[in-house]
Amino acid sequence: MAREVKDEDMERKLLEKQVERKILEIHGLVDKEQKETRDVLSPIICWKCKTKNGATAQYCDRCGAYLDEEKMCKDMIALGEQLIKIGRQAARNRLGVLKQKIL
Repeated sequence: MAREVKDEDMERKLLEKQVERKILEIHGLVDKEQKETRDVLSPIICWKCKTKNGATAQYCDRCGAYLDEEKMCKDMIALGEQLIKIGRQAARNRLGVLKQKIL
């Protein structure tokens, strides 16, 4: 019961911050393009399953989705680079096999 009250209070505070920011944007007091900063103590809501996760979570506890876009992009780039290396090595190996058959 106490946890539910804390969660509701936290949601209310987050909503108040969003409303305040929108009012500032409307009056030209905040740049719309400025990247919003997240309160480091607030929970992270999963974009995929809407589960609340801890403030420092990198992956959703329920569905495993990335919670940090920057980390997701870095990991995807690294995976792509690894796949390119594997593809190149496979092509070299195949080329070697073909050369041996020809000779």
